[in-house]
Amino acid sequence: TLVHEMGHSLFAWLFGCWSVPAFDLRYGGGVALTSPRQSTAILACVYAGFVGMAWVSRRNTLALATAAVLAGLHAGIAFTGWRNIGFFSMGHGGELLFAALALYRGVAGKDTAHGLERLAYAGVGWFMVLHNLLFDWGLMTSGHERFWYGQAKGGGHWMDFDQIASRLGLSLELVAAGFFLAGVLTPFAAFLAFRYRSYVYAVIDRLQPR
Repeated sequence: TLVHEMGHSLFAWLFGCWSVPAFDLRYGGGVALTSPRQSTAILACVYAGFVGMAWVSRRNTLALATAAVLAGLHAGIAFTGWRNIGFFSMGHGGELLFAALALYRGVAGKDTAHGLERLAYAGVGWFMVLHNLLFDWGLMTSGHERFWYGQAKGGGHWMDFDQIASRLGLSLELVAAGFFLAGVLTPFAAFLAFRYRSYVYAVIDRLQPR
């Protein structure tokens, strides 16, 4: 629950809205208490960060281009309807990103003290992946599950996938299928990041200030 709500909140902060992850003491589960309006001050800090990246890397053409692309992508999300879609996606999306990181650390053993720590990372990662896959599969295949999902939080289809579906004009089943595919790909992404980590490190090195 905390990882899920932190995914929502971190996305909200990054795109200009204050947000606090919390437990939902009324309906159970969690909720990200988020401002409906963007804050000029938060956005100014975010874009100041992009400017800072560009200034520090001003002698590195690749880093400058990367900062410019990231700033453009950010603006394309922050000032369009994709901001809300991203916000609702980053609950389950945040879980999968966290799972990928845990699986990577389980495979790579990076900064771990011993084998039990690696096993714990792998266990957390697989648990989160399988939890999401079972959840998505239920929404894809069961009308009963879809009904009760729509009744959550007092009814009214307030849940993440319902919100994404309504904004994109898609069925709930199709949204769940997209996240199911993302869940299937998560372990492969973690393994590929480990398998080709030398290339990833090389790219990161090329982005360092000169």
